[in-house]
Amino acid sequence: MVKVVKKILLITSMFAIFIVFAAVGCSGYRFRTIDNPFGQYGIKSITIPMFQNRSSIPNVSGYFTRELINSLLRYPGLKVYSGEWHKTDAVLLGIITSAPYVRQAMGSGAGREIQVGNRKKFYVSGGAGISLTVTLTLIKDPSHKDLEYFLSTFSKYSFKHPSVILSQSIPVSATYSNATAAGTESDGTGVLNFTNNKGQENYVIQNMAKTAADNFREIVLYAF
Repeated sequence: MVKVVKKILLITSMFAIFIVFAAVGCSGYRFRTIDNPFGQYGIKSITIPMFQNRSSIPNVSGYFTRELINSLLRYPGLKVYSGEWHKTDAVLLGIITSAPYVRQAMGSGAGREIQVGNRKKFYVSGGAGISLTVTLTLIKDPSHKDLEYFLSTFSKYSFKHPSVILSQSIPVSATYSNATAAGTESDGTGVLNFTNNKGQENYVIQNMAKTAADNFREIVLYAF
């Protein structure tokens, strides 16, 4: 009987020691719930107007605006509205910029000399690159004059306003290959396949927008 009692006490002691070590071993980990990161500032709703495109590449605003909206919709406890200001707790402004000229914003890679029909041979770039910067500014409880001011000045000094919760510039870039096969039709399987190249360009810009949205989530995670 005494041996049984001693054995039970030994097992109980070892179990208690295991619990202590387990607690110590896990002390370095912190479980963090994915919740509204802006709640500590009293922000439970955000309006995201269409981003302003001040880059030399047309038709990019929609991609970036949509991806940022989808990204913030993943936070529970945060309502996100698109379009005009809905009298929400805050407004997220986005401004897209690039180098002033298309050739600077969209670099080209190595290509080849080709010939279409009876035309003289000419050189076509085999690759292209796109470089953009999206600046995101979260402003708490702004007036219409505040929004006009931030969008009109767009300077590093204006973003020091006490209503600004966060302002961050995120550069994104990507490269892709053009269709450079020889051919005789501008929209067929030949080198001047504008539809194919434009489709690749749009696909790349969409992925750049997703990257910017993911980077913004990372910034918010560490900032708050």
